[in-house]
Order: sequence, then C-alpha cells, then structure tokens
Amino acid sequence: MAFILPEKGISNPSGIMFHHFHGLTYNKSPGSISSNDLEKLLDNIEADKLLSADKWVDKFFNKELNEDFLCLTFDDNLKCQYEIALPVLRKRKIKAFWFIHTAILEGHTDYMELYRYFRSETFKSHDDFFNSFLDVLNKFDLLKKCENALSYFIAENFLISSTYLSKNEKKFKFLRDEVLLKEEYTLVMNYMINKFSNKNILEKNLYMSIDNICELIAEGHIIGLHSHTHPTALKNLNKNEQKKEFQKNYEVLFNHAKIKPISMSHPCNSYNEDTLDVLKELDIKIGFRADTVKNEYSNLEFPRYNHTNLMQKLQNV
Repeated sequence: MAFILPEKGISNPSGIMFHHFHGLTYNKSPGSISSNDLEKLLDNIEADKLLSADKWVDKFFNKELNEDFLCLTFDDNLKCQYEIALPVLRKRKIKAFWFIHTAILEGHTDYMELYRYFRSETFKSHDDFFNSFLDVLNKFDLLKKCENALSYFIAENFLISSTYLSKNEKKFKFLRDEVLLKEEYTLVMNYMINKFSNKNILEKNLYMSIDNICELIAEGHIIGLHSHTHPTALKNLNKNEQKKEFQKNYEVLFNHAKIKPISMSHPCNSYNEDTLDVLKELDIKIGFRADTVKNEYSNLEFPRYNHTNLMQKLQNV
C-alpha cells in the first residue's frame, strides 16, 4: 500500500491539523470532512509513525521524536470535532492534541466562526450564500466598491494553498479580508443572521463545553493554548497584547480544567518573535504552525499538514 504520510522531504516531526467536520446535525462546508473521510485518511498513514499525543509528548521530552513521527491536532474547540471525530479516535485508541481558545468559554462570541457556521447551516451551498451576500452588499451601498475590487481579482493567485476552495469561496474571502472594512463586513453579516437565522441557536451547538474538554483530559488527550480571543492577525499585536492573549488563555484553562498547558498552536498561523518569547515565558514547550513550508522548525513551530489538502491527495491515490 502506498501511504500518503509520512511525506518525504519534511525533516521534522509533524502534526495533522483538523478543523471542521460534517455529519450528524452538521452540514458540509468548505474544507469539512466526514467521519468516513477521517477513517480513510488514518488508513493511509503508516500506523507505526502515527503517535498518540501523550506518547508524542513523552518522546519529545526524552528527545526520541523521529523526523517521520506524526500526531493528530484539532484547533478551535468545535463541537463537531467532539461529536464526529472523537468516536473515531476512541475506536482506534488514538489520543490527540486539542487547541482551545477560551473567550467563548466565558460567554464571548467568536464572530469569525459564528459567521462560518451560519453560512454552512443556513444555505444549501456557498454559491447560494454568496448571491445573498452580494444582495445585502447592494442594500448597504457596498456592492460597487466590491465589484470594482473583483474586476482585477484573479482567483488562481489568491489563497494558492487552499486548493479546495471554489472561485466564489475565494471571492468571498477576498472581499471579507481585503476589501471591506471590519465594521462593513460585520454590518452585512449581522443583518444576514437576523434575516435568515438566529444567533442564539447557532451558538448553542457550535463549541465544546468545559465538561467536554474535561472529558478529553480524563481520556488522556492533550489540551493546549490557542489564544484567548483568537485574533486572525495576532502578529500585528504588540508583545504586551500578545502576552495578555496567551496568559488569559492559560489562566482560563487552569481555572476551569485544572491543567497547566505545555503545548499550543498558532491561530491562523500568525505569529512572530514576540509570540515565541511570550510562549517561552509561559513555559510552553511545544507549538505547531499551520503549514509545512519552512525549512527549519523550532520546538514552538512544528509543521502541520492541513487535512483538507491530504483528502485531496487521497483522491489521486
């Protein structure tokens, strides 16, 4: 059998990064996979190279991590991970890293994730959502601004590594991230939620609870940091602001789950030397990036494969 991982050319122990899953009550969304997809992916990894997170940590501290060892990681404490992926891990007796951002555990809203969930749960397809999005842009006199920007937009040159995104998905992300002001985007999305859905209902089934997280800990999984409020451009914060993000993240997990995290993943792959200094001050030993593009990695920058890209690779096997 030709395994897709470990991959030649990556000279470091690596993680596989998971985010969204569909199945049960969760609709399919860009990049999401099913429990069957997860099973197929795990079947195509050399079994003796895939370590449970607890063993991965032990080998790290004992300096026994080989360059082709792999582990599983889950970002953003999503309930779909707990309900769809965790049963597969239990069946296979595999422990994983789970990286938690904590503001939502204290009643705050992560609007980026809320908006994503709204798009997938409310509309039959992303194209349906995008058409409605354009209609609302027009309502708020923002459509002309966006159409002007799209007139020079080349989808093939945007988010090149995210090959699973359709042209309209890339157009939407381009408008969201590079054309609309934050307050303009928020205005449009909140109007759409009020028109087509209900914020409270959406939030109810989006995230894992403290009880879910404590259950993972009791089963031997490793819980780590992922910042407090999950800023999408953390590297743009000054060092003191970054320290507040991770210190609060650490404190919430310690207070609610009674753990002292030693691992983390960089939210949206956004970090700099200040970030690494802050993590060292918090005595974090293991950190993960969201890609495999660097030539050299520190212990706070282990590479990770994106599960969506691996699933695309499987289609060609």
